[in-house]
Amino acid sequence: MISISLNEAKTHFSSLVSSVEHKGDKYIILKHGVPVAEIIPVSFQSRIALHKEIKNIEIKYDPAEPTEKEWAHV
Repeated sequence: MISISLNEAKTHFSSLVSSVEHKGDKYIILKHGVPVAEIIPVSFQSRIALHKEIKNIEIKYDPAEPTEKEWAHV
């Protein structure tokens, strides 16, 4: 990881994001010499991988539809 100051990160933010996107670089942002944030590439694969049991669930109704109990109050 590359450590940079907050001021440097603000000044060169677009190029930092480009570097992360195209090269996979990782940055630690320092505020008064103390690490406060990271800029890292996003990993899309881990976000969309479903658990094997979730893949088997089938909903046969509209879960947003009000129940009979809710209709009674309308």
